[in-house]
Amino acid sequence: MNNKNHSKLLGCLTIVFAFVIASIMFSLVQQFIPINNITLFIICYLITLRFLHYFTSKKVSKSQNLWLVTLLCLAIGSRFFSNKNFLPNNRSDADLIATKYIYHDNDSTEVFSHKRKWKDYIGKTYRGEFNIRTKDYYSSKEFHQNLNLPKSKSWKDLYKKITLEDKPKLDLILKEFYYLHKGHQLNQRQFAEMVVSFVQDIPYALVFQKECLDASAYKDEIKETLEECPDCCIGNQKYGIQTPVEFLSNLKGDCDTRTMLVFTILKHFGYDVAILNSDFYLHSVIGISIPANGTYKSHFGKKYYLWETTNKYYKIGEMPKHLNNTSHWYVVLTNNS
Repeated sequence: MNNKNHSKLLGCLTIVFAFVIASIMFSLVQQFIPINNITLFIICYLITLRFLHYFTSKKVSKSQNLWLVTLLCLAIGSRFFSNKNFLPNNRSDADLIATKYIYHDNDSTEVFSHKRKWKDYIGKTYRGEFNIRTKDYYSSKEFHQNLNLPKSKSWKDLYKKITLEDKPKLDLILKEFYYLHKGHQLNQRQFAEMVVSFVQDIPYALVFQKECLDASAYKDEIKETLEECPDCCIGNQKYGIQTPVEFLSNLKGDCDTRTMLVFTILKHFGYDVAILNSDFYLHSVIGISIPANGTYKSHFGKKYYLWETTNKYYKIGEMPKHLNNTSHWYVVLTNNS
């Protein structure tokens, strides 16, 4: 083999080898560097080429670099443009849901997926990919639509039926929280804060039993919410709620939609939790019985500290002043009831 052919072969092998190493590097750092995936991959690739050139003294031509980078942009970019986003464009990228396929239980499974990045109360950053199987979403939605409770039944019966039905369908979500728990080595308090701050970070949306109308049809806070975000409303939802699975499939949830989700997650991880409602405030919050300070509601000798889930940065036991009169709150459901 003459020197010219040998040089071409070595150049091609260098490109292939650089691609493999760059792929590995990209998979390791993509969760920790908050930049565009295409840009990050190209950076990994160029760093790898530089590294290989240093040890082999073999330089890849500019035309070869340009050719491969162009193909990489087209290949990686096509993956993102092929995703079917179904949330409004005026929501942030973190709130976009895409349908895709993941490999799970030795099979390819279609999921509603969204990547989230959020911070807890001391500024610690968490990242994760949260998936709901599309078949589980439609199953939960059907259950919700067909759910009929006698008028004599209470919110307790409604929440209990929904959370028990949805718990098995949240297995991929629970697994992601488990990995975050282990990866960050969180204690009991820190893990609860991580879960609640995750829910608080999702923008608030109104959930109506009837269809959503224009903002001008409402008053006060509802009107203000819809004026700021016309798409922050989902209507025709039975009982005026969404199930936890529905919520994590479209990221539209109000107070009790959120408390049901937090209740289901923390109950799974062994916490003593409760859902508290107020007919006076027309609001719902999560209650948790762990060592803490602040506003709490006593229930059968236990202190359930109230935790607001519809606004960011409210810590355990911290309640807005216009909602902190505990005489207006009552325990609806606990993990033992």
